[in-house]
Amino acid sequence: MRVFGCLGVLLVGCVGGTGAPGGGGGGGGGASDTGAEGDTAADTDTDAVVEPPPVVTACSDGTADYLTLDEAIAAAPDGAVVELCAEVVNTPVVIDGRTLTLRGAAGATLDGGGTERALVVRSTTAPADVTVEGLTLTNGFGEAGGGVWCEDATLTLTDVVVTGNEAQQGGGVGSLGCVVTLTRTEVSSNRAWGEGGGGRLEGGTVTVTDSRVLSNVGADGGGLKIMGAAGVTSGTLFEGNVGDVGGGVWFDGAYTFTRNVLRGNAARFTGGGFAGYLHSGGISYNEVYENTCETDGGGGFTEHGTGRVFGNNFHDNVATDDAGALRMLYGGALIERNTFRSNVASGGDGGAMKVSHNRSDIRDNVFEDNVAGGRGGAIEIDDDNSFSTGNVFRRNQAGSDGGAVSMALPFWDIELHDSVFEDNVAGHCGGGIAFLGKLFGFTASHLEMSGNQARRGGAICASAGSMTLDNALFRDNAADEGGALAFTDVSFSLYNLVVDGSSGGGIAVDGAGVSLVSDSIFTGNDGGAVVTHGAAPAWRYSLVWENSGDAFVGMGDPTGENGNLAVDPKFVGVGDFHLGTGSPGVDAGDPARVDGDGSRGDLGGYGGPDGSW
Repeated sequence: MRVFGCLGVLLVGCVGGTGAPGGGGGGGGGASDTGAEGDTAADTDTDAVVEPPPVVTACSDGTADYLTLDEAIAAAPDGAVVELCAEVVNTPVVIDGRTLTLRGAAGATLDGGGTERALVVRSTTAPADVTVEGLTLTNGFGEAGGGVWCEDATLTLTDVVVTGNEAQQGGGVGSLGCVVTLTRTEVSSNRAWGEGGGGRLEGGTVTVTDSRVLSNVGADGGGLKIMGAAGVTSGTLFEGNVGDVGGGVWFDGAYTFTRNVLRGNAARFTGGGFAGYLHSGGISYNEVYENTCETDGGGGFTEHGTGRVFGNNFHDNVATDDAGALRMLYGGALIERNTFRSNVASGGDGGAMKVSHNRSDIRDNVFEDNVAGGRGGAIEIDDDNSFSTGNVFRRNQAGSDGGAVSMALPFWDIELHDSVFEDNVAGHCGGGIAFLGKLFGFTASHLEMSGNQARRGGAICASAGSMTLDNALFRDNAADEGGALAFTDVSFSLYNLVVDGSSGGGIAVDGAGVSLVSDSIFTGNDGGAVVTHGAAPAWRYSLVWENSGDAFVGMGDPTGENGNLAVDPKFVGVGDFHLGTGSPGVDAGDPARVDGDGSRGDLGGYGGPDGSW
């Protein structure tokens, strides 16, 4: 056994002289107290030597303390470092009830021979606390944890490679009820016939930092499956893993997944990059790209969760069916400040995201250049009452309805506020937004919608249900019918809009519905302000100016009645729809709707109680 006093690192009180550590002098160079003999400060010197752990070595060539690793482990006292030279150990290594560090020289390998686990750590006789440094664990095989298995112990892997192992569960790493830490560790090319191709870690605490999880194959959790555990995964690359659900990683509970990279992972079913059953956990600041799945959630899939998806960058993910980037099912998560770019749902709905069957809050995200083969170029909201605010939608495309957002068969009241829709395209209905089906109620405010296109409803298309829209700007949207808005069997109330430069008319109305247009301005629309083939909307305190053709088609011209005007609104300037000096729209709104300063409401997008935005 070799015991070293100094390991070539700076230890307090450990110096290069020959004097005894902490001694009182002599020999030149020993650490000494400066106080007088017997001084209390000298007797309680806080610069006491920290003794390094004993080191026991193993090498089959006879140059070390022991010929075999098993002998070295058996002889080492608790707290010792057991060092293995650069050789391959072909017998299973079992550490039971010990506190040890197992350290390997470059090339040191534990090989399970294809029939046994390479390493087992357990607490049968006493609590085990094992740190493994610098080793390769390979060619292991077991029911769980082919490379390394941990049970009711503490296991730390640092600068370790776990590769080429197989197991029924947890091809590379398996644990049950352990405190597991992986730091700068590579888990690669492992296989599980069940869950967790790279590893299956159940219960306890799991911490994965600055590691790499590469090219593993399994069922749920192709890279890792982390279940029922506390902890965090951060700074880790998941690449080229394949699983059924969660190609890169699967996790649940209150687990935190942050600042990782998920690239080029694949799922046979859902969640190409990750699958998270969040409950109260969080997914934040991750880079999620070029992942694929054969059903829903090319980038990721979450279910039954109330956690937070925050600050992530999802781009270039592909789902064969729904949700190119993120699928959320039966959850109520907060989806905030993420970026979704160039994701594709090639055969289904929700080019970037699809949410279903519960209320999610979708806040302050950016959706750009996403594509859906069906509905919702950016988002499909399916049978739920999700709340959306502060989002930006640009250049998204849908093959059918909702170039940016589609809501199909929702059965609750839905809200959408403070959002921008630019240059989105739908093949059929709603270049920006489509609301389809048995809609109980839709409330929206503070929308900017420009350059959106569809066959019907260039910016918004709605059928059935009721809709209230306050303070919105529509500019240069285009459709065959309803260049800005198209309604079928909808009871709608529109307040304080500006509808400018639409191609295909401002509003198209079909079917039954009790409807109202108030405090709004319609200018420069090709095809008139409104075309109605059904019940005409009530029209009051609104202004029309320089719309081509008849301003009102299918209904009487209400100009001069109920506060309606046909004069130049005198906007501040091109593209700025605030009312300029001397505008006839100032204080010309419904007297019952006052501006924020308490005066009678102005017409247009910036008038009325909520006109400051």
